[in-house]
Amino acid sequence: MKEENVEVSVIIPVYNVRKYLRRCIESVLEQNFDDYEIILVDDGSTDGSEEICNLYKNKHDRVRVYHKENGGLSDARNYGIDKSKGKYLAFIDSDDYIAYDYLSTLYTMIVKNQVKISCVSSHKVKTDELAFSKEVDTDEVDVLSNINTLKRVFKRDDVSVSAWGKMYDRELFNEIRYPKGKLYEDLYTTPYLIEKSEKVALSRSKKYYYYVRKDSITKRTISNKDYSIFEALQNLVDYFGNKYSELYEPAIACYILYTINNIINRLVFVDNGLPIIKKIMKKKKKYWFIALTRRYLPIRLRIQILVLKLSPQLYRNILKVVI
Repeated sequence: MKEENVEVSVIIPVYNVRKYLRRCIESVLEQNFDDYEIILVDDGSTDGSEEICNLYKNKHDRVRVYHKENGGLSDARNYGIDKSKGKYLAFIDSDDYIAYDYLSTLYTMIVKNQVKISCVSSHKVKTDELAFSKEVDTDEVDVLSNINTLKRVFKRDDVSVSAWGKMYDRELFNEIRYPKGKLYEDLYTTPYLIEKSEKVALSRSKKYYYYVRKDSITKRTISNKDYSIFEALQNLVDYFGNKYSELYEPAIACYILYTINNIINRLVFVDNGLPIIKKIMKKKKKYWFIALTRRYLPIRLRIQILVLKLSPQLYRNILKVVI
């Protein structure tokens, strides 16, 4: 590929993912869309991933590789943005993969609907093999305002807060970047990118394959760093809840959903975790009350919250059966 601008830059941060990296890169190379480049940002890998990156660079003109000291996922993404040439950007995690028409679908949605962000849905996969779904895709595309899109993001209604599964106009990143050194980096960026985009095109077609590692399904440990999610979530409530009254309750719902899925569902299996859960819920009693009573969340989740409030011990016993 000549050293000139392209329509789409696919940015793939790479860090010690030798087992999955080929699957990821091959899926991007097999796209039915031609005007794109692949930016592989090796973030200080030590397991041979860096060698795989170089092999693909030597075989394919559209692949560019950059090796850097380890700085974390946010730093690698930002580095890729700076090195990219595309008018539009797409991020793919290096242990995931995409359908053959992933880029063409997202690109068409952006251009046809004149928006700055397009989104597709995802599949969770638990196999190490390259396996694609046989589900029938839908051609239906919703074009929503930034506010209505954020409502769906906060409710986790087919629109993930993750950087992947989306295509972005690169101009959105002139002022917004991923926060170096922080966990839950997407909570610090995606909602604010959506706000800036004004309109977003959404499809329920599942074009992105999100790999769930076996050890993450039953992860039952937690560290002090994990609690940093509360900073990101509170920022969402403070910023969007104060700026847009219609986003106050959705932002609180987001706070509760992420607290349950990322913290509480792990704490229930940790020694002395139940007292910590009670402290977490007591600290934000108002949020839990709103999430339970306002009917913004589906009934299943409100029942889950009710059980958790009544008896964390009962909640733990139920969760043991479900997982």
